[in-house]
Amino acid sequence: MSTSTSTAPRPEAADPRPAGPAHPASNARLGLGGVLRSEWIKFRTLRSHWILLAVALLLSLGFAALGAWSTTSMQDFNEQSAQEQVDATLDGRSPEELGLTEEEVQQQRDEFVAQSEQQMAEGSGLSLPDGMGFSEYLAMTSANSGLQLVMLLLGALAVLFIGSEYATRSIQTTMTAVPRRTPVMLAKVVVLSVVAFLFGVVSAFLCHLLVQPVLAGADLGYDVRQEAVALNILAVGVFYMITAWLGFGLGALLRSTTWGIVVLVVLLLVLEIVLFALSFEWLEDVKPYSPASAGTQLTSMYQSSDAVLDHVQSGLVYGAWGVLFVLAGIVVTRKRAL
Repeated sequence: MSTSTSTAPRPEAADPRPAGPAHPASNARLGLGGVLRSEWIKFRTLRSHWILLAVALLLSLGFAALGAWSTTSMQDFNEQSAQEQVDATLDGRSPEELGLTEEEVQQQRDEFVAQSEQQMAEGSGLSLPDGMGFSEYLAMTSANSGLQLVMLLLGALAVLFIGSEYATRSIQTTMTAVPRRTPVMLAKVVVLSVVAFLFGVVSAFLCHLLVQPVLAGADLGYDVRQEAVALNILAVGVFYMITAWLGFGLGALLRSTTWGIVVLVVLLLVLEIVLFALSFEWLEDVKPYSPASAGTQLTSMYQSSDAVLDHVQSGLVYGAWGVLFVLAGIVVTRKRAL
């Protein structure tokens, strides 16, 4: 009698992982590079960002040209006033009657112009390099005529970058993909920093080039390759970058584009007006450390002789304000429900 043994097939070891993409181990997590690419795509695909940058560039160039024209007009006025002083000295007589040559009359006219510029320079309290007239200083700074207005547009751009995500609720999708939240916020700051810095450097360089033909008519053109101009171009880039930090921090804190822009205007314009109007003695030591004052000192071509902070110190103070708002925005975003 034979016996047959049937061997049932062994069941394959069941996969302990549940099927489907919901398991955490099967989710592809975005690294910092992926988050950066994602934030850059968000930035460049939103048309309002490029519109703001285009308007900011046009305003920068427009105000630079207007500032240069204003400088040449002031130079013409000074020369006209000097000519009137020369005519008063001649008292209706010709130079030959007074024993003066044309060269001596021109020298006298130049001295009157130099005296007028020296008085204006002393009144401004600026510490200018030897041999630089006040008109030359105004000519070099005319390229920065639109800084105070354009900085608000760059700040508004930063507020819009984060505020629009809260307005459309797309921030929830973003934070679901990157639950830790901090990499997303840092990636946004990096994208804004690069865009704002490059915009500042390029726009400042173009403004310095644009004013040259306007200033040439009054013989006030200058070399854009000199050190003071190059440093100023870099300072404008840093200034716009830190302003973007302020806007981003406010947008993250308030989660509103409208309120973020309003508070930004108050912080950079209204507060400075209020501090200027108040005459308390103790405030004099505080004013140089306000955001607007530090930013202005950072972008000034030459500082006043009694300036409390130099360019580097002003940049550090302004940068500290920007970092403070960014950190506050990140902390609140991490702790607050979306």
